[in-house]
Parts: sequence; structure tokens; C-alpha cells
Amino acid sequence: MTVNSEGPGTSLSSVAESTMALARAEVRLALAEAKTLLFRVGRGVGLLWLGLLLTQVFVLLAALSPIFFSIWPWSAVVASLAISLVTMLVTLGLAVRELRKVKS
Repeated sequence: MTVNSEGPGTSLSSVAESTMALARAEVRLALAEAKTLLFRVGRGVGLLWLGLLLTQVFVLLAALSPIFFSIWPWSAVVASLAISLVTMLVTLGLAVRELRKVKS
């Protein structure tokens, strides 16, 4: 054990400064973690919102498909429904994955 030749006042001041530096670092860490959490929540909610909009597009296309089948070839109608469905499912899957990251 080393003995500080400057006295107990200097040692106490050094400990207080180190404690304050540690507290500032903890506050910065907490702010960074909160920022990351809010970013993930925002991204998850944004993807969920987009997924719900794409769900509306798919439902509208599905509802209008009997009309489209009488106008266009069946392959074009099925392709548009498939593209809409896949886009919707991928977006909703990404939203669920992002919101599950927030939970853990």
C-alpha cells in the first residue's frame, strides 16, 4: 500500500473527481442506450405502419381482382397480387423483428 505524501485532503479531492467522472460517464451511457431504444421503437413502429398500409393495398387489389381478371391477363393479375402480398409480409416481418429486439 502506498502512502500519499500530499495528505488526506488531496486524496479525498481525487476520489471525488473520479466519482464525478464515473457519474458523467454513466449518464452518457444511459443517454446512448435510451437513444438506441427510441430509435429501434421508432423504426419498428414505422415499419408496422408501412406494413399496415401495404395490407390495405393488398386487400384493395384482392377486392378488385374480379374486375382486373376481366380486363387483363390472369398472369398479370396474379403477379400483382403476389408482389403485393410478398411486400406486405416482408415489411410486417421486419416490423415484428425490430419490435422484438426492443423487448429483449
